[in-house]
Amino acid sequence: MGACRRIFEVTLEYAKVREQYDRVIGSFQALKHRFADLYLSVERANAVGYYAALAIAEDDDRRSEATHIAKATAGQCQNLVAEDGLQLHGGIGYTWENDLHFLLKRAKATEVLCGSGAYHRARLAALLGLVGEAA
Repeated sequence: MGACRRIFEVTLEYAKVREQYDRVIGSFQALKHRFADLYLSVERANAVGYYAALAIAEDDDRRSEATHIAKATAGQCQNLVAEDGLQLHGGIGYTWENDLHFLLKRAKATEVLCGSGAYHRARLAALLGLVGEAA
């Protein structure tokens, strides 16, 4: 979640200084809405992560479900924030001078190593008995 929050913060700071059409891009209403959505995504993933940590710490019977929910939510958040952050930075986000391209690669690598959101949602559905056993 640290990477998600960092990408969000860096992108927000960039939007406060980058000018287009003689205005700071952070002043455009469409971008304000987009930042609000990104913020909610980061906070939601953070809250679900705390829930999973609490379930594990208390040896709750729902710890497997909580873990899959947290991993699916965090993975979705990481991809969303990384991709949107890169787009909101524009061309500068793709340069070697900027760390966003590295953070997007890291998000994709984490998805491969830890499982995609779709994988964790399928495992959760199987644990809850909503479908047959997930692969």
